[in-house]
Amino acid sequence: MEPRTRHLLGRLIAVPFTLLTGFLAVEALWYGAMLAGAASQHGMSLEDIVPLAGGLTLVALCAAGVKYSLNLRFRYWIVFAAVLLVVFAIVLAVQAGVFLG
Repeated sequence: MEPRTRHLLGRLIAVPFTLLTGFLAVEALWYGAMLAGAASQHGMSLEDIVPLAGGLTLVALCAAGVKYSLNLRFRYWIVFAAVLLVVFAIVLAVQAGVFLG
């Protein structure tokens, strides 16, 4: 197998895992935001912070997957900030839907 074909195949395989990581990041950050909001009443504990840290870790993995899959020439931190912005926008839209619904 040629190196270009292997590289393209690797990028195509990385796309579904990147999407899955993005969906999991949205869920983890949404759950973490709910826990943090509820914990503000009685004080934060480690169990309230873990989903937020896990969500941010998943966002970092998703940003790495986007950078690799799309072969972007941007710096990693720019891609990370863009993915984090999109994930936070989705989390805020979901929470607004829950609040208004």
